Amino acid sequence: MPQYLLLLPILACPIGMSLMMWFMMRGNKNTAQTQNNGAEKQDDLAALRAEVALLKQAVVDNGPRRSISS
Repeated sequence: MPQYLLLLPILACPIGMSLMMWFMMRGNKNTAQTQNNGAEKQDDLAALRAEVALLKQAVVDNGPRRSISS
């Protein structure tokens, strides 16, 4: 029995690496679906950039507000 316990640390690295590779390969199956979402992401990005431009213009128009304390 103690001989088998000595093999566990030796086998932990290859088994762990194999499991990580297997999980990573399973995750790559969704790449086709994410590529279709690219156009939607571009539209969202354009909308966010337009909103940032509006907010910057609002800050420029209003200017910094300073409170007058006595």
